[in-house]
Amino acid sequence: IGDVDGGYGILVENCHETYVHDNDVKRSVFAGIAVQNEDSSYYYYYYPSGTIGVSSGASGYYYGPSFGYGNVAYYNRVSDCGDGFGGGIQFSYQAYGYVVENTVVRSGGTGILLKDSEECGVLGNLVRNSERDGIWILRSDEEGNAVQGNTVTGSGAEGIQNSTCTYTIIFGNTIYGSTFLDIA
Repeated sequence: IGDVDGGYGILVENCHETYVHDNDVKRSVFAGIAVQNEDSSYYYYYYPSGTIGVSSGASGYYYGPSFGYGNVAYYNRVSDCGDGFGGGIQFSYQAYGYVVENTVVRSGGTGILLKDSEECGVLGNLVRNSERDGIWILRSDEEGNAVQGNTVTGSGAEGIQNSTCTYTIIFGNTIYGSTFLDIA
């Protein structure tokens, strides 16, 4: 998918179990991949319990997702997408959403944005040369999110930013070359 002039590369709206898998998205004006619901009340409609969690293992804490529920962006390649407001991959108003093992390069905004979402995982992604934050977790008031095993390089602002969130696990990431802070 390439050269999207005035929209998203892939847009998933008001869905609860969609896999966006193994796509190559280039040069979209807004986000390369956007998964969003209309408002915060929508994602409570389908809110299963017990599908993800934190457990103690031999090497310490490990965040173990199960892809049984929720929207998933998995193994996509996103490049040169987003303006100052859009970005590579963005999830909004999600419960049990996963952004896993994607490559996001040269995002015009944030590499990966998780906004107003709960019990989501941003796991094992590569984010390079984003104009703003590499990964930004914004507004999670109820249940936690996990940012684990990502590699973030060359961010125009923070490598990983966590803003106005109640509970977030940031674990085992590699961050270097951020303009401001590696983790904020």
